[in-house]
Amino acid sequence: MDGIKNNKSTSKDVARLAGVSQSTVSRAFSKDGRLHFETRKKVMDAAKILNYQPNAFARGLVSSSSSFIGVIKGHNLNPAFSEMLSELTYLIQRSDRHILYFEAPKNQPIDNLMSKVLQYQVQGIILLYTSLSSEITYAYEMLNVPVVQIFRRSAVGKTNIVMPDNYLAAAEAVELFVKKGFCNFAYIAGEVDSSSNMERQFGFSRRLHQLGFPDPLLLSGDYTYESGKAAMYKLAKKAKTPCAVLAANDMMALGATDVVKYDLGLRVGKDFAFIGFDNSFMGEWPPYSLTSIKQPVSEMAKDALDILFQNINDKDMVPVEKKYKLDLIERNSTNPNP
Repeated sequence: MDGIKNNKSTSKDVARLAGVSQSTVSRAFSKDGRLHFETRKKVMDAAKILNYQPNAFARGLVSSSSSFIGVIKGHNLNPAFSEMLSELTYLIQRSDRHILYFEAPKNQPIDNLMSKVLQYQVQGIILLYTSLSSEITYAYEMLNVPVVQIFRRSAVGKTNIVMPDNYLAAAEAVELFVKKGFCNFAYIAGEVDSSSNMERQFGFSRRLHQLGFPDPLLLSGDYTYESGKAAMYKLAKKAKTPCAVLAANDMMALGATDVVKYDLGLRVGKDFAFIGFDNSFMGEWPPYSLTSIKQPVSEMAKDALDILFQNINDKDMVPVEKKYKLDLIERNSTNPNP
């Protein structure tokens, strides 16, 4: 759709073109969940044609759209997201641009940020969150603002994607466990509705099936040390030992490890073996020596920004999707005979 290049378009112009009231336009750019999806789409289509964006400058919020990159993160305690945010901040600053950062409150969807985020005129958007759908993704697509998603894939809109090959990594975890002689398995999930968690769980279960093993026991967590401990208490009542456990991140694996060692008096690597995700520095500590799956965070951050900047310069660019093979770092937590 060819846009009418008119930077002075107003919400009244958008309302007239979309055939709705001006208040409906305001609601479309807010978090009003009562607005029907088709109505919001009609408004966003009209805004794209008119090259209209709500202007925060009039409220004294930002002074220019020429150098701002928006980074939007859902509430998530996974250290991998903090590491990625740090990398992105450094690289954005080096590019002589500025970062605008938004984070959703705990237990609230990222779409609730829409009324705040869409006030700002930005060159591009980076999405760091785990839920599978987001109207923000669609809204920026309609406004022709380039978007890169990191760590996950959205069910809404056509955007650039930079993410790890979670499926393959989980399958390789199975192969290591089987090589070490384990035949009972469990999976401690992170956010169960996230694309990354689904891919890890599916890759783990699928490879077990291919090798003739039953489904793993499934436990829920939230990427925290405490949730790993809680999951391990439940698992200890259900699992046959020896049991091999894949956790969706290192923090949950560390919590589970401490329960096994200090509360249950069992042996890590022999009674319960653990593999985590993210290869955190704490997992390397001798008391844990955690086998973990390493994500190339620095490479992913650099590639994400390269893609975003290319898309900023070429708005007609075909969306890019990049997947990264992960490295399985073997340590004592998967060694039954240390």
